[in-house]
Amino acid sequence: MRIEPAEQFAGAAARAASPQGYGTSAEDLIDEYAPLVRKIAWQVFSRLSRTSDLDDLVQTGLIALIEASRHYEERGFAFATYASTRIRGAMIDQLRREADVGRSAMVASKRIGSVRAALEQNLMRAPTTAEMAAAFEMSAEEYFALERSATH
Repeated sequence: MRIEPAEQFAGAAARAASPQGYGTSAEDLIDEYAPLVRKIAWQVFSRLSRTSDLDDLVQTGLIALIEASRHYEERGFAFATYASTRIRGAMIDQLRREADVGRSAMVASKRIGSVRAALEQNLMRAPTTAEMAAAFEMSAEEYFALERSATH
């Protein structure tokens, strides 16, 4: 992640000194930092999102931006750096709340995907269920149970 120099965002110190945490209005804050929120939303959406809409992530990010401006304290780093962390965290938290499956199912799904990708690379074709089960050193029934756990 790139850290922006404080000089790049001249309004950050004024917002920090203001009782509200930002300049004259939330609209000014949003106008200035909306591109940053959209950039982070695209990054999170492309890597993590399977159920959420990009617009939902942007809305979550804008709310986090306003909250970040209210809690920002000048400690030697730019407001954009602080806000980026808060925005990304809020988006990931929202995705976790909306997730259809639990963390263990996500881990199982990722494990199956990585083994499948490795077998496809070696075999130059999609692996059969028997080959997948053998790669996990499981019986076919145990492998089917693992697949079911990855979707629930």
